[in-house]
Formats: sequence, structure tokens, C-alpha cells
Amino acid sequence: MKQKKCIKCGVVKPLEEFYKHPEMSDGYTNKCKECTKKENKENRCKKIEYYREYDRQRADLPKRVYARKKYAIEHKNDEVAKKRKVEANRKYRREHKDRQNAHSKINQKNCSVKNLKPSCCSICGKKENLQAHHSDYSKPLEVLWVCDSCHKMIHKELRKLERESKILKRR
Repeated sequence: MKQKKCIKCGVVKPLEEFYKHPEMSDGYTNKCKECTKKENKENRCKKIEYYREYDRQRADLPKRVYARKKYAIEHKNDEVAKKRKVEANRKYRREHKDRQNAHSKINQKNCSVKNLKPSCCSICGKKENLQAHHSDYSKPLEVLWVCDSCHKMIHKELRKLERESKILKRR
């Protein structure tokens, strides 16, 4: 069994722990898979906006759009995919009971109390696709009513703040 020393972590590992690379003398990269993945993840975090834009443009390439449509048609009635989706929803509900509870309470109140939902978005004033945004799931009836696009914008900003706070904690 052949082994190789990783130039990053310095650990001697079997060749299976290295990615194949035809241009290297032994046919494998000099960094182990673990170090390569770690380095790639760090690089992506440092340049997250660049990679998000890159991913968006890549997703819009004609061959990728075609492949997604083809896959959707081929797997439209795929029982395995349906089961996976149902199980993913169940897992999410188990892991986020506070969120599920808040959503249920809003839905119950909307059905029982008329005019709980305002007529327009609190941010932009749009009148369609209103959603309840919870800033605190422990207070399920305290919501900000916003349209779909404003709701996405709020969560995008929250994710950005969360990432920044994680970066500051690491320092």
C-alpha cells in the first residue's frame, strides 16, 4: 500500500486520501483530501459574494437549465424523491419546533380573526403575496407583514449579519 506525505498537514496517509491529478509525477495531488476541502471552504467563505454570483451565472447556463428541466420531467412521479422530500420536511419540523409552532399560531389566528393580516407590505407597500416575518419565534403573534421579495431581503441581511458575527468571534 503506497503512502504519501501531505504538504499542508504533514501527515503520511494512503494514496486513497489524495485526489488524483494526472499532471503530478505520482498521479496524485500533494495535499490530502481533508486539507484540500478545508482550504477550499475557507477560500469560499472569504470570497462568498464572488462565488454566489459565479454560482448564479453558472446556474443560468443553457445546458444547466436544460438538465434541470429534463431531470424534473424524468423524476416528476419519482416515489423515492417524494419520500425524501416528505422526510426532509419532517426532519425540519422536528428540529425547528419553535418555528413550526409560530407558523401554526399565525395560520390559526388568520382563520379565526378576520383582518389580522394587513392589506400591504410594511416595507414596500405591495399588496400581494404577504407573509409573516417572525423576529422572535417565542412571540408567535408578533410579526412584521411583508411581501415575498422583502421577506427574502430581510433573511438575506440576517444571514449576512450572522456570517459577520461568526467571523468576528473567530478573531
